[in-house]
Amino acid sequence: MINHLGQAELLTADLSLANEEQQSDTEETELEAVVEQIKNEAEKLHVPLPSKPWLPPLAKVMVAPEIDWRANWQTDRDLKVPLGMVDIPSKQKQEPLMFDLAEFAPAVLVGSSGYGKSTLLQTLVVNLAKQNSPVQVQFYLLDFGTNGLLPLRDLPHTADIAGLDDREKLFKMLRILERLLDQRKAKFQEVAASNLAQYQMETGEKLPVILVAVDAYDNITEDEARERIDQVLNRLIREGQALGVNIVITANRINSLRATMLANINKRLSLYMVDKDEYKSMQGYQAPIQSPIPGRGQIELEEILDFQAYLPTKQADVLASAKELRELAEVMSDTWTGDLPAKVPMLPKVISTKFLFKNKKVQAMREKSEFPIGFDKESAEVVGYIPKQTKYFMALSDTPEQDEYFENTVLENFSYLKGKVKTIVFDLSGKYTEQTDVFDNVIGVDDIGMMVKKLGSEIEKRAVTGEHRPIYIYIPEAEQLAQKIMLSVDDLQVLLQKGYLVGIHLIFSADQKAMSSGFQDITKLLRNSIPAGLIGSKLSDQNLIKVTSSYREPFVGQDESNLFIGREVTKVKLASEVD
Repeated sequence: MINHLGQAELLTADLSLANEEQQSDTEETELEAVVEQIKNEAEKLHVPLPSKPWLPPLAKVMVAPEIDWRANWQTDRDLKVPLGMVDIPSKQKQEPLMFDLAEFAPAVLVGSSGYGKSTLLQTLVVNLAKQNSPVQVQFYLLDFGTNGLLPLRDLPHTADIAGLDDREKLFKMLRILERLLDQRKAKFQEVAASNLAQYQMETGEKLPVILVAVDAYDNITEDEARERIDQVLNRLIREGQALGVNIVITANRINSLRATMLANINKRLSLYMVDKDEYKSMQGYQAPIQSPIPGRGQIELEEILDFQAYLPTKQADVLASAKELRELAEVMSDTWTGDLPAKVPMLPKVISTKFLFKNKKVQAMREKSEFPIGFDKESAEVVGYIPKQTKYFMALSDTPEQDEYFENTVLENFSYLKGKVKTIVFDLSGKYTEQTDVFDNVIGVDDIGMMVKKLGSEIEKRAVTGEHRPIYIYIPEAEQLAQKIMLSVDDLQVLLQKGYLVGIHLIFSADQKAMSSGFQDITKLLRNSIPAGLIGSKLSDQNLIKVTSSYREPFVGQDESNLFIGREVTKVKLASEVD
């Protein structure tokens, strides 16, 4: 039947549609039944499967192959480690992706958040640790993300980990890396070696290969510390490989790295990126778009190839994997008995007198009648006043707290020395009269001038007899000497310039501002060419000692001071808690 518009209409209904509607969703079709029967018959007859035109897709989850680290630690260094499985369609092959640190670094790994950058970095570090001993390969970890590298902290190969949450530790690690580059450059220049292999061949010295692993670089791009961080990372990228100091960086976007960095990056790897333009930035306009699978990535070898990154452990769950990594690190640490890379030296937030005086170096110093004062903030080593090495010592405090903390330490030292040497205090304020358990002699205001004359005579006598029995004299509030004491400048000068030669040692403390502005002859003498002591302010804010300073110098904390000996200066942390 034809309608008037020329359109055909069916004369009978299609009954097959009704049958399909009545058919259950779970009912097996005739085609499916035939296929299943053929499959079963083929299996019974062991019919071989025909070759497929392509390999199956890479698995979405892959575990790194087992590495016998106990055996590998006894072999030569091997920097080529399994990172994942790579698909090579042109060769109809899928094979392990071997990451050769010596060839690929410096490298950058880019991918959107949640697609496995930190996990891949874990795999690289762990496999390097399994394949090489802690004297062959060592790690410095810079974690600017959410602690993705934290499970690697306790590997015996790991020097330390730092991030933006602890600026002091971060800047110390950056300085350590700079010194490492400088030291290796100097070593290589001595033997005219251009790289690590040449240096080791010339000298026979086996230096460890260093990997600096940087996770989540993007998080520093808006941070005030970026300039300082990039200064060091640029050097590592530019100079590190030849010196055996390699770097691998992860980032969300390739353009978050500076152009000067990218110009020297050797290898680029990408995981899935939400912004499709990132693929073009990474690998050009012909770069294929990646599948949104965690760990699925691309790398350019002879061509751009897909790979699936290995998991660092058998656990796909992040928490379970972190636990397994910590357990592996513990077993490795218990097994290894050789040298370990040095940790970044750090001090407690608050130093107590108990912590200070329990230190073994402090105890050794006190046995030699030296004066431990605090800890070098950079090296965390004990520092102090060594009487035999300098004429006298003057602690110049910028705040009452600094003065209090220094005096607590001084009194503890004098208390320890009492009975071993002769101890004296010049008591300008009358507050030391009861401290006979600390000092053999407390000299009051009326007797200080006469004591200085006696000490001058003692110096002359000792110069003749050669006697050097130590006398230690503490002179607090030294800025008040000129106002409170009738004192000869000549007598004081003899004490300052000659006393230490015959075992008479002076320790002054004074208010920095008052000492700096005092106009009396005694005050001028005291501040003229101070040989050693403490300065409680920024070095650029004082005129008492001549040392190199910088306007970028940080402020000095209440429990800090600058220890100077001649023109050498170190920042010192003082004991601020008495216990």
